[in-house]
Amino acid sequence: MEVDKKIEELGGLDFFTKSTKLSEDERLDFIELYDIAEHKEFIDFIDRYGGRSFNKAVCCCDVKEVPGFPSRKIPLSTLLGFVKGAFGIIEIDELIEDNIPTGFIAFAMGDPTGDYWCYHIKTKSIHFWQHDAPEDEDTFTVTNSIKDLILKCEVEEDDETEEGFGFIQGDFIDDYFDN
Repeated sequence: MEVDKKIEELGGLDFFTKSTKLSEDERLDFIELYDIAEHKEFIDFIDRYGGRSFNKAVCCCDVKEVPGFPSRKIPLSTLLGFVKGAFGIIEIDELIEDNIPTGFIAFAMGDPTGDYWCYHIKTKSIHFWQHDAPEDEDTFTVTNSIKDLILKCEVEEDDETEEGFGFIQGDFIDDYFDN
């Protein structure tokens, strides 16, 4: 599988904290709430990789320009999952539901500043949501699928970046705060 191979090239994923999986009923309730039972690629991705963080500083590269990221590299740190706690897709959904545009599901953390990667339910495309941008300018289309997103990712090789903490000390967080 292409995605497995790419994730391995990026240094792999690991559980950041010990997470408890949602019950099957809780998982199915979420899927029903958003009417995404037919979105197999998305559900399979969350089931397989969710609730884990990349072991290295990873960014999605060569994307169209997004304000705050002039290098055209956007951080991708943690994949939300059908788990309880800070990396749970339901907890994050409840946390940001009043702010995120309708029709989107946050499925990954961009960086520790509160930005998220989102799945657009209608188009199945991947968007980047900036929590502090004006409401009508906060969401940007990045790729057409989760697979495309992962395949566009690279390890951030900045010499100043400590492994696993690139979003705090790497140049893309500096780009974010410089604008």
